[in-house]
Amino acid sequence: MGNLAIDNVVQLRPADGMEKKVAKIEDGYTKLANELYEAFIGADLTRNQAKVAHAICRKTYGFNKKIDRVSDNQLSELTKLPRQKVNKAKNELIAMKVIVKVGMMIGPNNNLSEWEILECHQNSDKLNNVTKTVTKSVTKSVTGLSPKQGHTKETITKENKYNNTPLTPHEVKGEELARPEKRKPQTLNYNDYLVAYNEEVGDRLPHAVEANPKR
Repeated sequence: MGNLAIDNVVQLRPADGMEKKVAKIEDGYTKLANELYEAFIGADLTRNQAKVAHAICRKTYGFNKKIDRVSDNQLSELTKLPRQKVNKAKNELIAMKVIVKVGMMIGPNNNLSEWEILECHQNSDKLNNVTKTVTKSVTKSVTGLSPKQGHTKETITKENKYNNTPLTPHEVKGEELARPEKRKPQTLNYNDYLVAYNEEVGDRLPHAVEANPKR
C-alpha cells in the first residue's frame, strides 16, 4: 500500500508552466578582476556600448582568455542587438581603448589608465552647450516680439474681425461714406387733416368732429 502511494506521486510544476531557472556557479562562471569589473560599472558608456563590453568579457574571460576572436554575430546573439549596432558600439569601445584589438582578436583592456572615455563627456558637454544656445536664442526671439507682432488670440480675433468685413465701393476707392442727415420734425395741421378726412370718407363713415391730441 505504501509502495503504491510512492509510485503515484506526481511532480508539480509552477502554474505558469515554466520551470524556474536558477544560476549556479557549478554551471560556469566568468573570472574577472574586481577593479576591472568596477571600472565597467562606473564607466560612462552608452547602453549599447555597455552591453557589448560585457558580452566581450563573457566571450573572453568567461573562457579563461584575455583576448579571443569574437564575431559580431556572437555578440549580437548575446546582447540581443542588431549586428550593425554591435559593430558600431564595438568600434567605439576600441577607439576609447576600453577594448583592445590585436589582429582579428579583441578583449577587455585591463590597463585602466589607457581608457579614454573623457571624449564622451566632452561631446556631451558640447551637445548641452549647443542645446542651451539654441534654446536661449529661440526664447529671446519669441519674447522680443511686440504685442502687435505676436500672434495672440486677441490680435488674431481682431484681425479676422476687421479683415472679414466686406468693403463698400466707396471704401475701396478710399472715399468716406456721407452720413445721412437727420430728418427734421414736421408740424402737422390737425384741422387740415380733419377736413381732408371728412372729404375722403364722404357719406360712408361718420365725420370726425374734433381732432384732439390723443386722437
